[in-house]
Amino acid sequence: MKKIFQTMIRIENNLKLFKSTTTTGINFNKDIIQNEIKLLVVSVLSELQEDDLVVAAKLIEFSNEELIHLTKIHYDLEKKEIDGKEYILENIIIQFPESVLRKQSITFISTRSSGLDKGYNTLIMSKSITKLNKLFLHWLKSNQGLIIKSLTFNSSFSIQIFKYLIRNINDLQELGDIEIDFDTSFTQNGSLNTISVEIKNIELQKFKNSEDGHDDEVASGIFKYLELSTTLNFNRLEISRLKTDLLTIQSSGKLNFKKIPKLAKNDFVFFTTFDFILMIYENLVKVV
Repeated sequence: MKKIFQTMIRIENNLKLFKSTTTTGINFNKDIIQNEIKLLVVSVLSELQEDDLVVAAKLIEFSNEELIHLTKIHYDLEKKEIDGKEYILENIIIQFPESVLRKQSITFISTRSSGLDKGYNTLIMSKSITKLNKLFLHWLKSNQGLIIKSLTFNSSFSIQIFKYLIRNINDLQELGDIEIDFDTSFTQNGSLNTISVEIKNIELQKFKNSEDGHDDEVASGIFKYLELSTTLNFNRLEISRLKTDLLTIQSSGKLNFKKIPKLAKNDFVFFTTFDFILMIYENLVKVV
């Protein structure tokens, strides 16, 4: 696989993904914008102090004005051109006063190219606590006029990701054992909300050896095998989670990277975390 490009903006683990209308009109580097973000942080800290004695003890002597001053906002911007498209990467890192919480980050990827469905052209990757995430997204909607929707992965896209992984690794051993959860909450007469299936890596190796070498055929063969061996009708079930040694994805738009290189591909994994994110971005309008 050809390396697309490297970026100095770090792609974090344990992300929640969203899609939105363009953020390119927001100058996150302006003092007035950063001060508004700091106010969100102070609001979150006020709530946390009511529930968390450790946070309360560390911040009890600080006024709101002092907390605003102690909150640090770091902003990075990168622009890259690929195949005639200009990609814009923006990253916001929030550092809390007295390090009461780990650093939070929110990353935006967008493009100036036209033609994306319904005006969604920005992928938002959030690694932040729930309280801050909700406030920040609400601020983007109400103060900056963005339309934001949680990015979800349907079964078709989850299978597409599975095929992507198989095509871009040196050996199926890199995947480890695979766990696939199927959501059954929408079915009638079902007492379980989730059905979990585990495929040992040694079984994956058998598929690689038995197929004619085409990676997509290997992936298709695995799901055919599951249907035959479990009597499950996958046409009626939605994949809610796909877990491998490389990454875990959930249909709710959660993504956790594990053994995928961040800066450059290696002899075992032929893509980086950013290559993977860009693949998701390019399929943004196809994801329901």
